[in-house]
Amino acid sequence: MPTWNDVPDEIKQRFRPPPSREDFESLEDYEEALGYWQTHVGRNIGLAMQQYAHRQQKPSAATMEKTLEELLAYVRADGRVCPKPVYWDKLFRLLPNRQHTSAGYVPPNPLILGGWGPSTDSDKRERLAVHIRWASEHGVLAEISSFIMSLSPDQWHHEGQ
Repeated sequence: MPTWNDVPDEIKQRFRPPPSREDFESLEDYEEALGYWQTHVGRNIGLAMQQYAHRQQKPSAATMEKTLEELLAYVRADGRVCPKPVYWDKLFRLLPNRQHTSAGYVPPNPLILGGWGPSTDSDKRERLAVHIRWASEHGVLAEISSFIMSLSPDQWHHEGQ
């Protein structure tokens, strides 16, 4: 168990400190109070420290991949194809490091405006997946995910519409 000095201030604020030897006349009373504190308070501090350490960890590549896969599954669920054009354009503008080349944009533009009519639902789904993967590769998956999750059902194009 860490010493009280090792406990982050954020956690110290939630618990009373251990008893001090100076507060007791006898060593026996102090040891009894310290034992009680370790049993009832120290254990909870240990759990709080574990939770604190877990929150401080950055997500691993495996966690990000899972989040990516979960987002890709979400955008395909319930007949969703892609956001309606105005919202897909907003999503596209959130993507960093977009580049205009002689062949068009990298990543490619959303299938809106002239691309909407001739493209199939499958084409639109795949293009949206390209944008989501781009967000993941460029460190903005959380922002894109937040934007996507904020869309209401009527802001989505669904199969057969």
